Amino acid sequence: NRFELPLLGPDDTPCKYTVKLYFANLEENPSTPLEVRLQGKIVDSTLELPAVAKGTAQPVVKVYEHIAVESGLSVELGAADPIVVSAVEAIRED
Repeated sequence: NRFELPLLGPDDTPCKYTVKLYFANLEENPSTPLEVRLQGKIVDSTLELPAVAKGTAQPVVKVYEHIAVESGLSVELGAADPIVVSAVEAIRED
């Protein structure tokens, strides 16, 4: 799973963002480690959503700070099972 969010225009100065990824684990699945990459860099390699959520239908919010952005935010999720991001929040830091 990979997607990109446009955050800055061609005349905007590069800056850093706090990125929040919202997950909703709606099915009880075996815990599969999830690798999260932002801007091509691994920011989390051991995220296990069912373990973090402590049950089904429990939301999980992961926060990653100081992510450098020049134009768009690249998000990539690597896991054996399909993972759905329910929402992404990008908050400009400077």
